[in-house]
Formats: sequence, structure tokens, C-alpha cells
Amino acid sequence: MKHIKIFLIGMLLASIAVACIKDNPDQLSGSSVTLNCRQPEFLKAGDKVALISPAHPQNITGKASGVLVGGNICTFAPNLGTQADATLGEDIILFIEEVEESMHNIDRQFNILAINRVLDRCKGVILGEFTDCGTEFNQESVEAMLCNYLKDWGIPVLCGFPAGHGDVNLPMIMGAPVTIDVRPDGATLQFNVKGEQQTVKTAEAAAN
Repeated sequence: MKHIKIFLIGMLLASIAVACIKDNPDQLSGSSVTLNCRQPEFLKAGDKVALISPAHPQNITGKASGVLVGGNICTFAPNLGTQADATLGEDIILFIEEVEESMHNIDRQFNILAINRVLDRCKGVILGEFTDCGTEFNQESVEAMLCNYLKDWGIPVLCGFPAGHGDVNLPMIMGAPVTIDVRPDGATLQFNVKGEQQTVKTAEAAAN
């Protein structure tokens, strides 16, 4: 019971962060944003960061802006419609990652999002790492499976972002306004928060 309470409190805090952005739409304007949170260690050199990722074969090109929400799909998907719903709000950029789950279960959780019309409120999607996940379907990868669904929404999808449960876990500021720009030659995740601009290539950050 104690672990359940801790889990629900964590998810509720995530939903509160999204609600704060929703109640202050001017935070989506970019340069005027001030986030009431402690910046991750990675961002000390500059708290307005652009993370540049290399091209990925499953990327879906496009550009979109919104509020970053999401996380571990098997953690947040079951909480849709509750006080711990971390996908609240319109115009969201959805981040999805997973660890040690079957492809079958990831497929199920994704379709829970679709049925609950979460994807209808998405302006774009970021697929992080799917560490030690199954390959039981006739799909090249989890990213290939999800992008096969996501192409029907006509939104940009940034694949292979090094965040999740792998050896490299770059910081994601949930509740922050962001812009993703997915191009044939790569992609950029820009955090639109107040501060000096910092540009980081994810491949170089991962190497360090």
C-alpha cells in the first residue's frame, strides 16, 4: 500500500506541473517563460537548451510546439482520466519510453491512449528508449510499430531520443513548453524556457 501511495503522489505531481502550464498559456510564448522548478544538472551551462538528434529511419518529419508530458507508457497510460493523469491539457508534445515490457503490452497501452483521444491533442511525439523490450510482433522495432500507428495522425515524431531507462538518460523537463523540428537530416528538441541558449548534440552527450 505504501508503494501505491508513493506512485500516485508522483503521478499527481506530474499532472499538477501540466496544469500550471495550462493555466498560464503565456508560458508557451517562449522567451518569457519562467519555470518554478530546479533545472537538471545537465542544463547548468545554459537553461534554454536545444538538443539535436541524428536522423532516425522511423522519424516522421514536421515541426510542432506544445507542452511536454508523458514518460513511461505503462506507468502513465493506466492513469488516464484520474487525478494522476499526466497527459492533461491541449497542444501537448507526448514523450514515450519503456523498459522490460513486451511489445504486446506496449501496443495495448498505446491503444489506450488512442481510444481516450490523447493523441488527438498531440502536436508531436518523442519516442525515447525502449530498453530490453520484446520483439514478439512482426515489427522491426517498438518504434516501427508505434510509428505505423502515428502516421495516421499526421504529426511529427522524433525517434531514438536518448532518454528513458538506458545507460544514457538525458533530462526531460516535464511541463515545459517545447518545440520539436524533425527533418530528414535529424531533429531538434528545443526547450522554450528563459535563459541563455545552449545547443547540445545528443550523440556527443551520450558519448560523454
